Amino acid sequence: MSTTHLLEAGGRDAADLLTALAARVTALYEHPVYRRLAGDLHTPALALGGASQAVAATAVAAVRGALTHFEELALAPAELPARARQLRRETASAQTCLARFAEAWERLPAQLAEGERQLAALRGAAAFGGGRPADAAPLDALAQRLDSLRAALPTDPLGVAAALSDEIEPALRSLRAAGAAAERVRTATAARLAGLPARLTELRALFATTAGRVGEREARILDLAAPPLPSPVALRTLADWRERLDRVAAAQRWDLAARSLSAWDARAAEFATACQAAARAADDALAERRRLRGWLRALQAQAGARRLSEWEQFSAAALEAQRLLLTPPTALPRVQTLLARCQQRLHRHVH
Repeated sequence: MSTTHLLEAGGRDAADLLTALAARVTALYEHPVYRRLAGDLHTPALALGGASQAVAATAVAAVRGALTHFEELALAPAELPARARQLRRETASAQTCLARFAEAWERLPAQLAEGERQLAALRGAAAFGGGRPADAAPLDALAQRLDSLRAALPTDPLGVAAALSDEIEPALRSLRAAGAAAERVRTATAARLAGLPARLTELRALFATTAGRVGEREARILDLAAPPLPSPVALRTLADWRERLDRVAAAQRWDLAARSLSAWDARAAEFATACQAAARAADDALAERRRLRGWLRALQAQAGARRLSEWEQFSAAALEAQRLLLTPPTALPRVQTLLARCQQRLHRHVH
């Protein structure tokens, strides 16, 4: 039943409506937040600032307006239907404003404490990760901001709520993300550093193997254009560099260690590539020498089968090639030329 119908039904219904409205207005007037904001004969009004000041003024004005309008209702009962609807809107608006303050004063201490807890956790993680003084600067700034917000809570709870939402929470998320990224760098770099002794052992073994193959090639083959054996100084440099990396890691300077380790990896890869190139060149040259020796034996066998072993045009070139192959270091291009000449002469004699 509408308010108009209640009034038409009799004065008792109107009195009940006034009683309900009186209860709403009285609840606002006696609301503890309103008492803090408006003050009374014994307690001055709370001096608010920042974003809370305007909202508090609006709330106090809304409650006082509701009181005034309720008094006017009692003097003009004929206007009760329209004014009752207006009064409900006014009391609802005032209740919303007061609830904002009540909620802020109730939940913000816990939120500030949670922010301080997260900040302490971030400090602990930074200390564990060996954070440098520069890394503490954003943490210190955030701690100071939290202290200022805690101090401002009694007089500007709505401003504190906005700062927590717009400043503190994004800053904490950013710091957590940065901390997680730094931890990933630390973990990955520490794992890579732990693998360096094994890599150095592999490089030393590769160098020793390459040195043996290059040494055999140099003893047997004259080839000034072949890739040289890398200098052992490069290997010692990598070993010394690894010790410096360990010292950087011990100082917890993980970003620097990661960058330097990448450079170490590149230098180690260059050294390994040079060793592999020198080894392949040595293997190819030694394989070519074996091929030429087999080619010479095949040509000598063909010449013997055709009774041409003593033929001067063949034997002179074959003997020179044999002498070069048996008295290292051998100039392989010269042997290749001599054997090609032997093969050509055998072919011409046959045809």
